[in-house]
Amino acid sequence: MDDTLSNDQIARAVRAAFELLAEQGVAYCVAGRTELLPDHPESDIDIIVGAADMARVSDLMRAVAERVDGRIVQCLRHERGAWYYVVAMAGGEGCPRYLTLDWCGDYVRRGRLLLSAEDMLRDRRMAQDAHGTDRCFLVAAPQMEFIYYLLKKIDKRSLSEVQGAHLSDAFALAPEAAQKQLFRFFSARSRQQLTDAAASGDWAPVRSKLALLQREIHRAARRSSVRGWVGDTQRMIFRLRHPTGLHVVILGPDGSGKSTLATHLVPCVAPMFRHVREYHLFPSTPKNRGGSTPVTDPHGSPARGWGSSMAKIVVWQGRYLLGWLTTLYPAKVRSTLLLFDRYYHDLLIDPRRYRFRGPMRLARWVGRMVPAPDLWLVLDAPPQILQRRKQEVPPAETARQSEAYRQLAARLRNAHIIDATQPLERVVAAAADAIVTCMERRTGARRAP
Repeated sequence: MDDTLSNDQIARAVRAAFELLAEQGVAYCVAGRTELLPDHPESDIDIIVGAADMARVSDLMRAVAERVDGRIVQCLRHERGAWYYVVAMAGGEGCPRYLTLDWCGDYVRRGRLLLSAEDMLRDRRMAQDAHGTDRCFLVAAPQMEFIYYLLKKIDKRSLSEVQGAHLSDAFALAPEAAQKQLFRFFSARSRQQLTDAAASGDWAPVRSKLALLQREIHRAARRSSVRGWVGDTQRMIFRLRHPTGLHVVILGPDGSGKSTLATHLVPCVAPMFRHVREYHLFPSTPKNRGGSTPVTDPHGSPARGWGSSMAKIVVWQGRYLLGWLTTLYPAKVRSTLLLFDRYYHDLLIDPRRYRFRGPMRLARWVGRMVPAPDLWLVLDAPPQILQRRKQEVPPAETARQSEAYRQLAARLRNAHIIDATQPLERVVAAAADAIVTCMERRTGARRAP
């Protein structure tokens, strides 16, 4: 599917979401840069709603997903009153298309109330284009958009030229009201600097003082109540128990296209996650595209002795367990896609590649203690096709490995065998669909109440 059709599909989904909000009588406004909405959304859409409507966000999202013929694949509660949703829509034979909606009630950061939803919704108005024509969604009053976006950028310590221009545009629509909002958070000197930047469009002096301005915001913001602290603690515990990231491993014999799939799969599924990390074999080995030397003779080196093989298996077990505790699990909690090209279980299929000569029964026992991924993608192709792609091992060995990977997939939980003889776009689409299905199944438990 070309980019034009993809953009049209996403634009229709955005319009459908706004139509649903109007039909349901939801009191909302869209915050942030809305100049390109609904036709060209650049990122997630921030929707501010009141407490009553926040309680039915889950039902609204199910209705949105049904209307756009999509599947809810991510539900991330990143603040006490904020839910980040991703809806995946079929993209023909290519990658899924994504609608991302960030629902917020009161604007709370790190347990501190910055702006209430009632403040943001007061005096909301219909968005208009450059010609004054109404668009299909509501936005906050200019002064509230100004202070909301300013606080957001300062708290993140990130303010680009484009973002500064947006702030200046909002300020110009209601300069006096916007200045009044500054009194709530900033000292007299900071207010003057911010006013000068907004009026002139030169935000460079402000960028050099983002850390100071952030401290002023936190001092001025109202601290969370005990009830709010309890809610934040419960949210963090839930995130720890139900990570929103995904651990995926790609397996398959040489020539099946593991590295090629990983390269094309990442941009296809990345919108479901906040971060992406790629690894080769071990949790401590981030994948370096193009920087590693390809293995051309995997069986060329002699096997280690029995003692060295036993030591090797112990070291491997330690690397996986330590890597899971210190790297993989914390990253999953932060909504990271962890994509592996090869994993411990490759040793069970091809011990000669790893110069292992110990007892395979022990290797299989250790494999049961290695942290299992959430999803296995096993690439499969006839041995003659694999041999045409790579001749690193004899044909008989290729046939043996192919059958061994199929048998391994049959024993593994959440394993999907993918036909690697298909055109690349179909292989990528099949892998992406497996990830979407896995995320859809897991997301139900994380939906807003």
